[in-house]
Amino acid sequence: MIYVRLNTSGFEYDIYNLVRSFLPGAKLGFLYPRDLAHNLEGGKTAAEALKSYRLQRADAEEKLAYWEEKVAERQGSQQKRTAADPVSGGARGAWTEEKGHANHHERSPEALQEKLSRAQEKLRKTLERQPASVLLVDIREDRIRIRWEADGKEAEKMMRELALADERGLPADPALSALWSANSGQVCEETLSSFVKERSEAMPCAEERDILLRREQKNVLKRLIYLALSEDLGKDLPWGTLSGIRPTKILLGKLASGASEEEAARWMKETYMVSDAKLATCMEIVRRERKVLRGIHTGGMEGAEDGRKGYSLYLNIPFCPSTCLYCSFTSYPEKKYAALMPDYVSALEREIDYVREDFQEEKKRVLDSIYIGGGTPTSLPAELLDRLLTCIESRLDTSQLKEWTIEAGRPDSITEARLDAIRGHGVTRISINPQTMKDGTLRLIGRHHTSEQIRTAYSLARSKGFDDINMDLIIGLPGESRADVERTLQEIAAMGPENLTIHSLALKRTARLNLRWEEYAKYVMESSDELMALAASYAKKMGLSPYYLYRQKNIAGNQENVGYAKEGYEGIYNIAIMEEQQDIVALGCAADSKKILANGKTDRCENVKNVEEYIARVDQMIERKRRLFFEED
Repeated sequence: MIYVRLNTSGFEYDIYNLVRSFLPGAKLGFLYPRDLAHNLEGGKTAAEALKSYRLQRADAEEKLAYWEEKVAERQGSQQKRTAADPVSGGARGAWTEEKGHANHHERSPEALQEKLSRAQEKLRKTLERQPASVLLVDIREDRIRIRWEADGKEAEKMMRELALADERGLPADPALSALWSANSGQVCEETLSSFVKERSEAMPCAEERDILLRREQKNVLKRLIYLALSEDLGKDLPWGTLSGIRPTKILLGKLASGASEEEAARWMKETYMVSDAKLATCMEIVRRERKVLRGIHTGGMEGAEDGRKGYSLYLNIPFCPSTCLYCSFTSYPEKKYAALMPDYVSALEREIDYVREDFQEEKKRVLDSIYIGGGTPTSLPAELLDRLLTCIESRLDTSQLKEWTIEAGRPDSITEARLDAIRGHGVTRISINPQTMKDGTLRLIGRHHTSEQIRTAYSLARSKGFDDINMDLIIGLPGESRADVERTLQEIAAMGPENLTIHSLALKRTARLNLRWEEYAKYVMESSDELMALAASYAKKMGLSPYYLYRQKNIAGNQENVGYAKEGYEGIYNIAIMEEQQDIVALGCAADSKKILANGKTDRCENVKNVEEYIARVDQMIERKRRLFFEED
């Protein structure tokens, strides 16, 4: 266990993400001084954490010793019976004795062995809480310092000293001072920027002052932790201290504030310690994004110059042929929920009516892009798909629409009838998402189709006249080697889509891959600079260049997801939502609407996740959006 002792709260999330970027799977426990710990829900002091660990360890060791003794007794009894009755091996006598005993199930050899295994597992999990490393953090208004101690014996010694200090409760305990002057571990310190301090003091609003100071403290703290762990472990992270999902948004904002590309790049490197390679990719993407954003009505830092404000529309279709191993999105099996689909489309139509009334008729907004995702939208029967698309076209003004995307997604959901329904409307872009072209991996991750079906679906879409196709791949799928990834890229290159999105596998909290990790831990799951560079090289050969980028928590190899496209085929919706440049009105169950505020921040509201509840409460979902997007005169 890595114990992190803080003298203030509010930085736990950033510390957790950064440490786990260096040490995937590491367990962290946060500790506080006594006065602070008792004012935080679940807050613990070092003394409380150490006492709890010692008690649980003693209990686990006692139980293990007890069951080891019981198993040894049973084995001794069995040996005596075998010696007395060598023909039956003592089995008849043992069985008779057990059947006549009130607790014969509990005392059978199998039951005893199970008890012993449980006791061993309990001790193993308890020992995970033993102090292996300690991160000591001291945050002040003018400076921050940390001590990183990776030596297990020194970490235990530090925990004992912290526990004694907690028990004494002195405001300036000499034991704490001594921890900063120890010879082992790494002590790093940085003074906060005087420019930021002066700027914050000049702000009239206390809340704004606190936000600015907190941001500076967070950046300094993360830099210090990065330097300590980088030196200790002998490795750098490609994205430096950045753990957020939108690195390009940071760069975009810096350029919009008037900085030159050179100034913005230098600032990114100094503030977040981003590698030169990732910084170059970010800059290339931002140049392209700014060009795309100038063609739509963002109302933000970029955008069309006609003075009108736009929006993008998202519709969620939560049905799927099956749930993939890595997926955490809300989805429902299409066969089981087929009878509910007409009612679901009716609920979407109610929400579309709201959009027409509020955004089109009242606010006079321009609809720039539509994205229908899921789930798998092509899980809807062709007639329902046609009905939904007809509703959109008949009730909303699509005359200035720049892009209309449907995720056809799963090849096993793509039929000629469904493609005809899509083609009969104004849809400009579809996704056909293989994830991999290796049949063994497709079976493992729960996709009930083959690589041949992917090729067939792609050819069918081309024959229907679709000239803007995106394909998604995932790097780091269980058991896939570099050779597997390259074979997949070769097959995609042979098909030649206009868009290619490369994802690094992310272990999402509610995905089966995470919930049943023990079943898949034996598989190699790796995304690296080398594999991402390999994908980028194939994209380049295909005439595609990067146009948007985002990251996720627990992403393999501390990497990213990158969208590549031919010139003029960039996914407009992807840029608008990732760079938070435009309001997103989201319809359907679990759909998350987002409003861009005047200060660049966002506000949002989410529809309920349960599909039956969404249908029953669709009017309430509409009212949520009405409140979110309310504009005072």
